[in-house]
Amino acid sequence: MRSETKIAQRPSPTLAVGGKGANQAVAAALLSAGTARPAARFVCRLGDDAYLGWLQGELQRAGLDTSASVVVPGMSTGAGIVWLDAEGAATSVVLGGANTQGWSLLPPDAASPSSPSGGQAGGEDTAAREAVLLAEHAAAVVAGGSSNTSASSKGSGKGQGGGAGGGSAAAPLRASVLLLQREVPEHVNEAFAAAAAAAGIPVLLDAGGEAKPVSAALLRHVDLLAPNEQELQRLTGGRLPTDTEEQVAAAAGTLMAAGARGVLVTLEGRGSLLLLGEVVEEEGKEKEKGSAGGAGAARRCRPVRAIRQPALPVPGGVVVDATAAGDAFRAALAVALVEGQGLEQGGGREGQAQGMWERALRFAAAAGAIAVSRMGAMPSLPTRVEVEQLLAEHGDSPAAQAWDAPELLAAAARAAATGGALLPSGESSDREASSSPAAAAGSCSVGDGNSTGVREGTCSNPRTSAPPTAEASISGSCSAAPTVTTTTPSPEQQPHLHDEADEAADGACPLLFGARLNSQKSRRDTLLANYANYLVFTNSSTSSGIGNGGGGGTADNKSAAAARNDRLLALLKDNGPLGWVARQGLVRGAGPSRLGQHHPAAGAGAGGGGGGGGGSPKGLDVVYFNYPEHLKGLTLQQVQEALSLAGLAAGGVAMRFPADPFRTGALTNPDPALRAAAVALAVEGCGWAAQLAGVNTSAASTASSAAPAAAGHLVVWSAYDGYDYHLQADYGAAWSAAVEAYGRLADACAALGVAVSIEPKPTDPSSRFSFLPNTASALALVSAVGRPNLGLTLDAGHMLMAGECMAQSVQQVAAAGRLFGLHLNDGHGRLGAEDGLVFGSVHGSAALELVYWLRYKLPAQPAGAFSRGGAANGGGAGLPHAFFDTFPLNEDPVLEAAANVRAFRDMWARAGQLRRARLDGCLAAHDALCSMQLMAMHL
Repeated sequence: MRSETKIAQRPSPTLAVGGKGANQAVAAALLSAGTARPAARFVCRLGDDAYLGWLQGELQRAGLDTSASVVVPGMSTGAGIVWLDAEGAATSVVLGGANTQGWSLLPPDAASPSSPSGGQAGGEDTAAREAVLLAEHAAAVVAGGSSNTSASSKGSGKGQGGGAGGGSAAAPLRASVLLLQREVPEHVNEAFAAAAAAAGIPVLLDAGGEAKPVSAALLRHVDLLAPNEQELQRLTGGRLPTDTEEQVAAAAGTLMAAGARGVLVTLEGRGSLLLLGEVVEEEGKEKEKGSAGGAGAARRCRPVRAIRQPALPVPGGVVVDATAAGDAFRAALAVALVEGQGLEQGGGREGQAQGMWERALRFAAAAGAIAVSRMGAMPSLPTRVEVEQLLAEHGDSPAAQAWDAPELLAAAARAAATGGALLPSGESSDREASSSPAAAAGSCSVGDGNSTGVREGTCSNPRTSAPPTAEASISGSCSAAPTVTTTTPSPEQQPHLHDEADEAADGACPLLFGARLNSQKSRRDTLLANYANYLVFTNSSTSSGIGNGGGGGTADNKSAAAARNDRLLALLKDNGPLGWVARQGLVRGAGPSRLGQHHPAAGAGAGGGGGGGGGSPKGLDVVYFNYPEHLKGLTLQQVQEALSLAGLAAGGVAMRFPADPFRTGALTNPDPALRAAAVALAVEGCGWAAQLAGVNTSAASTASSAAPAAAGHLVVWSAYDGYDYHLQADYGAAWSAAVEAYGRLADACAALGVAVSIEPKPTDPSSRFSFLPNTASALALVSAVGRPNLGLTLDAGHMLMAGECMAQSVQQVAAAGRLFGLHLNDGHGRLGAEDGLVFGSVHGSAALELVYWLRYKLPAQPAGAFSRGGAANGGGAGLPHAFFDTFPLNEDPVLEAAANVRAFRDMWARAGQLRRARLDGCLAAHDALCSMQLMAMHL
């Protein structure tokens, strides 16, 4: 704090060569090593002081071309004073030295007051001469020369190169990309960016090094503006929050509205977000002097693509020093793009099909991860060999894969449509000055991603309002730029995120639902008692009967429908797996009015949607079969027919290892032969999963919510992989056995196109202690196995038994790209009991929080490369399925499954209400009372 003296934890400082420009230049050189590409050319101003020789030696050792750098006599070398906290985060103060004061290309006495050109007119003439010389110098450098004509360096005795490569007679090499940072004066960057743009050379601008807004004269030539999270906040005037990914995207979108063609935001351990855009407006007029842009034409861009890249694992697992990590990231991105012929004009659309941007981001993420694992700036920079080694170890993991994020693109597009946010406080742009009074009062433009698809309309939602405690953080405000009005809208007038589109999505939950097949064993009395109802209903049906795909009212169609219903009713009498499938086909998840008076038959045909007994947005969609319990002795054709009659699709296979011979463990059995037998049995389950994934029933294809055929899914839960007593098991040996066995299983299933997920559980009557008792241990095992098709299925009841917060566990697994499935249920959590009650019936707030996270807080692909479906309606769309693992021992299982669907869908809609009421503001402030107040308002 002010006037406070602190004692450092370390008694002596570490001295290292650094600076943003030097770090990025050296990183580019190290990462280009072995590629036969020319050396990176480093342009800077070096101080004539004691550090000069050391700095020149380090730059030479890195193999840089410094022929365009200059030693400035009488000036100090730039320096950065860096403080590290206990977690390795860096706080810095920069002493600019020659890099801020040594760029004059005029003779030393050119601007002297005694010279003939002194006075105001002389000063203007001097500035004009400076600008011309700097422009010529920049053009020569990007074209491949040095053009070091600075008179300030003449006679210094140091030579104009000032380092390795000075005075080189090699043939000039045109630059491939220009990488800038802001530890040099803005007018210098403007000159070099203009020269590069004129030559068709892409420009990347690191936003660090300067707190002032980026000038329009510079921004209009930048292809990629790269701030970190703090710099993003600073560039947007500190007005926009960045707590959520949508908020980061919105803030970045305002930078594109201000002129940046693309924005790359680095988020430390959260990875990075890349927005690519295209120019939609170019202003030929000059900006007013003193405005944010300064002199020069301005432009306006809009985002056309958003890519989310997760962070890669840090070697050693510990962040030692974050200094230069951003420099390594940006330099690596530039190198990867040069090698991939990237950064095409017009938003970088070419090369997307080949994954050029994804590869570049992954390469950059690896470089950044290595840099934070070591102390210092330049000493922490990685070599190409190190980056390639890290990518070989983790690059193919789902957790490392970049993904397109349409929901973030939408947030950025909405923000970009409202105008730029680079204005100093109290100033307004020409565009804002011409805005209508209605716009100033809180209206906004909402874009759909097309330049013509922008509609005007109010952002206010009169039905929702936020409490005062949430007012400080307005999530996704449409007022991204200052308005011309001086009045402050009331809370109910403040804009809300996703106002219309999000409200419409309340009833469009994208998840597909399944339910525990064994639950259909229960209450056969209710099924038999309702046979008459089924018969009455089906005999009177035409196009809306059970299992009828909707075929009109002709005699032939009626006859076919009647025959189909007869087969379904006959199947319902079978108290076996296929009969249970038929019973699940009766499930509908709408309100009680659509379920009738507790008659499954009434619910089966009502509610619209046109389709079979299931496969509807109002009911179940998929079936999971236990193996070998349900499938032994059946043929694929029998299973396919049952699914078709029920109007359902196959979701996957759940492994159930028999007690004999696996009572002492399946994949952790101390006997290698039994472990091999367990793997072989699970591989058989994978075979079934692969076959079922190809089943595309006619009922599922006609159901409105049916998903296209996707990769198979095997869920592994073993009740016997654990122990009952202390001093019973060798934990290390069990862990090693599990790593080896799951690796073999994942490899065998990968060959069949099947994803494998582990379902952790803390305790079971068959083993009081599990070897994988919680989410963290299971995720650690998945990481140790290191197979891209191995992930987790998290069970709500198991997480509650382990004392976990469900939403937090789901978020952590999704962030790792390993969330392959969800089992939803509830329970009282009494000792030794796994209740399997209706979802949200006991832990209502925890269940609602989980649904909120599924809808808004997960990445677009929570299962990494194995995510299913789109993400237009929230991160949950990227999950394979949600499965109700409940135990209706005393309830009608059809009505109980319908209650589960209804409970989840109601929570989905309620999550939307809370979001629009600005729940994110409460979360950002860690304000529990704020959240409680919002929940009370939206019961």
